[in-house]
Amino acid sequence: MKKAFVLFALVLSVIACKNTEEKTEETTTTEVQASETFQGDFIMNGDVGVLMGKNFIYGVTINDMAKTLAEKAETIKKTEFDMIGVEVEGVVSKNESTTSEWENVITITKIVSVNPAPTEADIKIEEKKS
Repeated sequence: MKKAFVLFALVLSVIACKNTEEKTEETTTTEVQASETFQGDFIMNGDVGVLMGKNFIYGVTINDMAKTLAEKAETIKKTEFDMIGVEVEGVVSKNESTTSEWENVITITKIVSVNPAPTEADIKIEEKKS
């Protein structure tokens, strides 16, 4: 009976240790997110930024890198609504903010390149002069 109890305790402790290691590995892989490269058109107006690509639209998390990109874009824009083509590295995550309507947001981690001219608008709106 004593041997059975010791064997049971040993098996139980091995199983408990195995579960702890699996949970630690899961936590580590979900906490570390790799940056990806994104190409798209960037616009920032006040505290709102957007990165729009061919297959995505992300809100931009306002951090130092986003502010730096906005400053670079501002020198290129001809009007306040011009979008600037950019290539950035960043991490996309679900939007946790209640003040933003974007489903996903990108946190820019690196500015790869900025186009030297604004992106041509698909639709041009002009005001008629009377």
